[in-house]
Amino acid sequence: MTTGYPSIHQIDFRVLNQLADGRNLPSNLAADVDSTPQYVRERLKDLRDKGWVENVGPRNRGLYDITDDGLDALHHRDLWAHGARDKFLNRVDIDN
Repeated sequence: MTTGYPSIHQIDFRVLNQLADGRNLPSNLAADVDSTPQYVRERLKDLRDKGWVENVGPRNRGLYDITDDGLDALHHRDLWAHGARDKFLNRVDIDN
């Protein structure tokens, strides 16, 4: 059954929370959120597609930073976690 809601995982909010403290690399983020670097890179790609994170610095470095829209998503994460998804989507911009 399709809900029509975007795919947002709890780890996405943990990654955003880490990036709110400053730019970081996928390998460091993986250690911080207790995940694998490969999975964190997959989530970062999805978060970048949503406009919530951006690749900063030289392209081959893989350094990421949170965007203003990502900060909004992080601020309203409790709405998503508690099932108030429509309210969350009314408050947060998602590019895709």
